[in-house]
Amino acid sequence: MNGEPILYIDQYGCKYYCNYLKDLKEKYYLSGKVSKMYVDTKKGEAKHIGYVVGDLWLEAFAPKTFNKSL
Repeated sequence: MNGEPILYIDQYGCKYYCNYLKDLKEKYYLSGKVSKMYVDTKKGEAKHIGYVVGDLWLEAFAPKTFNKSL
């Protein structure tokens, strides 16, 4: 996360917006064990896409930066 703003969307479609995982738990009063969530790619690799906090599966969406000089 490294301090950059990230949008998390859970399996129910609820949105959570924060900069740090600690803030995510405190700001939205989430409780439970925190685990990383992975997805398998077509190449057979595992890619980290979000976190599981208690019963919520939070998929991360980071803003994409564009090169304005193009």
